[in-house]
Amino acid sequence: MNQGNFQEIIVIGYKNEKLVDDTYIYVYDLYTGCQIMKFKQNDCCLKGIFITEKYIFSSQREKPILHIYSWQKESIFQKIILPETLTAFAVSHDVYWAVGGTLQGKIYLWQISSGNLMFVHDAHYQKITAITFVMHDSFFLTGSEDNHLCLWRLLDIVDLYSKKEGCPVKTWNDHSLAITDIVCGFGTANSARVFTSSLDSTVNVWDLSTQSLLTTFVFPKPVTCLAIDPAERAFYAGNDQGDVYLVDLYGFAEEKSLESFYEAIGGSKKVIQSVNDESTIFKGHKNAISCLTLSFDGSLLISGSQDKDVFLWDIATRQIIHTFSKQDGPITSICCKVIYRGFFENKISLQNIPTFKKIQNFQDMNDYSILKNLHVFNELKNKTAWYEDDLTLMRKDLSEFSSIASESVLQLYIKNLQNELQTLYGYYSDLREVHQELWKEYMKSQIVDHDEN
Repeated sequence: MNQGNFQEIIVIGYKNEKLVDDTYIYVYDLYTGCQIMKFKQNDCCLKGIFITEKYIFSSQREKPILHIYSWQKESIFQKIILPETLTAFAVSHDVYWAVGGTLQGKIYLWQISSGNLMFVHDAHYQKITAITFVMHDSFFLTGSEDNHLCLWRLLDIVDLYSKKEGCPVKTWNDHSLAITDIVCGFGTANSARVFTSSLDSTVNVWDLSTQSLLTTFVFPKPVTCLAIDPAERAFYAGNDQGDVYLVDLYGFAEEKSLESFYEAIGGSKKVIQSVNDESTIFKGHKNAISCLTLSFDGSLLISGSQDKDVFLWDIATRQIIHTFSKQDGPITSICCKVIYRGFFENKISLQNIPTFKKIQNFQDMNDYSILKNLHVFNELKNKTAWYEDDLTLMRKDLSEFSSIASESVLQLYIKNLQNELQTLYGYYSDLREVHQELWKEYMKSQIVDHDEN
């Protein structure tokens, strides 16, 4: 997405091996590879960078410090001292909550707008390695070296009068070794799927609505990180040898027809051995894969490794399109973001984020209103209601994306866009008819070829 009003950027953080002060977060144009900006004094923990419309959050690797940057300034905008050094960190999609995990397995939950420590708990027995929020932000998941995966409901742990005493909604221990990554798919807690990777060389797929294991994918080597296609057609798994596997989540249906040519793979706790097929492996890195992410349209894969390289891959051909400038240390964090032209020149008035409290103070929590509607999901809610929740979430995301650019920027292009739309509408009907005919012929030929084979 590098046309018109918008462009896509990539934000890269790396490990400070030389213990010097001049380590950075780099920002590049995803398609041209040109450096746009850099932010000073960063040594973030693994997957410790989170980007928002106004801020960049970076949890430091060996210090109990959270660095906050603004997009318009290279130096640190704000430093927040934390109670402990964090090994995992996550910010909710609405930038309302921050969760940190520690080496001893403790989790901290802060309300960003007040800085209040809302919850602290010994959640795991060993180091916490991954934290992620479900898309609507009412639940989050934590993974650890103790091989446990925990699902937490915010309503239970921020409610001072809750009788559940901060217990997770569900704890799974189906992995036999340390969990290395957690990725949540699209949807609410009643419809989303969760993907977890582990050093036991497996990727598990979970259904949050039933809180059950759907499928286990087995790989030849330990899996270190994950990325999911935006439409959840496939996922990508990086291993400790530098390879990235593409795994399709849909395959040929046993009973083929024009209406149902493909069907979902797995389910019912099925175990699937990954096929060691060169056509599904991205080879290029020389050391363990530490970070994976996809472009906005899902056509490009970005991989970061312990070998200090960041590659941009064309998924269709599995070819490296671009290598971003070699970093000075192993890659620890990669994020992609769609921005409007002039984003970095746009002067935004920023306020300091309140200091995160180190101790849970129940008086502060009572005095400060939690102006947030936490979704309370009924486990007996019917499927139609679940879909309505997802549609509401989609409309909200679409409206937010549509409002990225300021009105003044959009007005510069509105006349040209109207003219282009008129031209496109003229072509649309003809192209649609041609496409439908070609698709029918293609599907018929695929069915014939598949039957012959």
